[in-house]
Amino acid sequence: MTAALPLKLTAVADGATVTVTLTNISTAVVAVWFEVDGPNGPLYDGLTVDLSGPGGPRTLLLTGDRNASTSGRAVLHPDAALSATVDLALWARAPINGPDALRPGDYTATARYRCDEPDCWRGEVVAPPVSVHI
Repeated sequence: MTAALPLKLTAVADGATVTVTLTNISTAVVAVWFEVDGPNGPLYDGLTVDLSGPGGPRTLLLTGDRNASTSGRAVLHPDAALSATVDLALWARAPINGPDALRPGDYTATARYRCDEPDCWRGEVVAPPVSVHI
């Protein structure tokens, strides 16, 4: 028997923007690694978005250079959630994802949260796919 995951990941799309929400669905407190401050805005080391559509499959990493004094560890009480709103067209051109813009068209986006840090919940949760339009 597989233990139930303490976290749930959901995604909602609006054009090229996706809002990803990580929710504690357990009855226990869960520590996660979520958002850190970067020089150009928030970074999400544990989040990725897999895209399929024009130009083939592509995985966007939502991380990069960070500010030295930031910490991404957060504690989620039961039913608490953290959200990130990401512009996929902008992230596609981030240095870590290469210089290529996304081609215009319809995509399927699958958000994924994965953490391997020793001081938080370890594992992976995947949101159901959503449709995005670039």
